[in-house]
Amino acid sequence: LNKIRNFWSSMDNIKEAEYAKEFFLNTINKKYDIAENRIRVYGILNIIYAQKKAILILADLAKDPKINEHKKMFQKCKILELRNKVASHTLDFKENNKESVQTLNASLWEQNIYISSSNNPLIEYNINDLIIEFNIKSSDVMLNITRKFVKTWLKNGGNKKTIYELRLDNIELKS
Repeated sequence: LNKIRNFWSSMDNIKEAEYAKEFFLNTINKKYDIAENRIRVYGILNIIYAQKKAILILADLAKDPKINEHKKMFQKCKILELRNKVASHTLDFKENNKESVQTLNASLWEQNIYISSSNNPLIEYNINDLIIEFNIKSSDVMLNITRKFVKTWLKNGGNKKTIYELRLDNIELKS
């Protein structure tokens, strides 16, 4: 029962994150005051972080042998690195394995997030590019997970299994 709940909760989380990313990108050039921009920055970064967690839960449920590779790939995603710096509001963020006590500020201006800290100069991130990078990488992981579910759940699926595998091949070719 818990596995079923985890599966559907993860699927809902992934779907809701997709809606949130689409809304965020469609309204990125809308003018907001500073406080609203910060909420939007923290919100989108944390939604993407939650989506990553949901994808990894699905990988675990599928008993995907590549789960450690997926975790390493996600660790390299720039948007998750940015989230860990900014959205977690940490004052003792570890950078290059050194503890760095700093004050971080993030602001959104058009498609860029700028962060400033007491230890580093202004750093610019293009949020659109970061979301696209995350989407490409997470889509690849989701395809692997889906393939694993199809193989496991439709072991004796005959035509259904073949149809689903062909659909997955078609998705992979398009991406």
